[in-house]
Amino acid sequence: DKAWTDFYTNDAGGFHKWCEKSRIKYRKEDIQFFGSESKIPRAPCHGEFIKWTQWHNLAFESMNILQQQSYNLVPKRRVVPYLRVFYEDYTTNFRRITGSILDFLNLKQISPFQEFVARDDYDKYFTVNQLIDVQNLVESFAANRTWNNVKHYFEGSQMSQNRSLYDFHP
Repeated sequence: DKAWTDFYTNDAGGFHKWCEKSRIKYRKEDIQFFGSESKIPRAPCHGEFIKWTQWHNLAFESMNILQQQSYNLVPKRRVVPYLRVFYEDYTTNFRRITGSILDFLNLKQISPFQEFVARDDYDKYFTVNQLIDVQNLVESFAANRTWNNVKHYFEGSQMSQNRSLYDFHP
């Protein structure tokens, strides 16, 4: 929808408009979930960061379950393979990471890849305080394995070390 993309532009301004609309839209649900308005996380788009964190929690939990089932069902300890890819790998090691993905999937490259161009404006999306709020939120909701795999995204943001801020750490 062009009107939507014109209003919610693909930049920091559009992102924060979306966050504000979501904050208003889900206010009642947030109060019910968190117990009071004062306990609602201050992080912009906190619901999106909770979903992102929960996706990672469930991905790692699923891998653990699959690995355990594989171990129990197959006496030779065959495990379900997985490949972990980080966003920044595309900018720092594009050929290596795309080759790893193709190898993992047992595929051959049949044409050249398009150049990957990472956005360079993400640092303008958050103030330092907002980034700390996002970090506190993610860290509070993240299982240990999730946090260990995503905490590098928050390096340099004055890490809080406060895993119990929202008391939802699994």
